[in-house]
Amino acid sequence: MEAGITLLTSSDLATYVDHRIRQSRESGQGGTPPSHFFTADEIPTAERLRAERADGWSKPVSDPCWLRTWGTWVDGALVAHIELRGATYRAALHRATLGMGVERRFQRAGIGTRLMETALAWARAEASIHWIDLGVFSDNHVALCLYDKHSFIECGRVDDAFRIDDRSITALQLCLRING
Repeated sequence: MEAGITLLTSSDLATYVDHRIRQSRESGQGGTPPSHFFTADEIPTAERLRAERADGWSKPVSDPCWLRTWGTWVDGALVAHIELRGATYRAALHRATLGMGVERRFQRAGIGTRLMETALAWARAEASIHWIDLGVFSDNHVALCLYDKHSFIECGRVDDAFRIDDRSITALQLCLRING
């Protein structure tokens, strides 16, 4: 399997939205833990995903709500992504929030590791970014192993943070100091 990673641009928007909807529908299916805090009937709409990305991708890192997304392509198909998002307020722009998703059939193939390395290298080159934050569910052991491998540490925990399909989920907040 030959996989390539690129920074996504407006020309990738439709493909990105299709990937995100596919990946979101897989969350919590087939015996895997959920990876999103929304239920299957609350998946973000294509219109919302398109608008948020078009807006965030166009902003410089010095502006609130900037967004950078990298994608992994296999045989011309977008199968995974990682995103870094700037804070809503200027006072918090020294922190970025990370989110990622890999379609199930491509999990455990090293794609998440390569995406993480790409995003962290980019963030380390941005002198204004000092911290990377992310949220993960405590039972998502595969994701927790990936984050541990890259030295993220737990900096917060909320028991019973979400209830998805009548199941209580503990949310963890992880962080990584990268600059400063």
